Amino acid sequence: MATVVNTYVDPNDEYKRISVITDTDGARHRKMLSPGDDVSSEPDVVKNLANSIWTDAIKTAYSDKQAADLVKYGG
Repeated sequence: MATVVNTYVDPNDEYKRISVITDTDGARHRKMLSPGDDVSSEPDVVKNLANSIWTDAIKTAYSDKQAADLVKYGG
């Protein structure tokens, strides 16, 4: 079972992406969660953080940025 070692939100990241560092049997793993990601299977500490910082405005801004990036860079 993975144990959450640390969560981090860069204060300069306007989209409030969450970095999650876990330890599984002595191996460290890092993943990034972005607004709109499904966090239902994440530990409570991660779910609570996401629910508290990912407002509807942030989710919309992140979605709009993704759409604009697809137009600009293709995909």
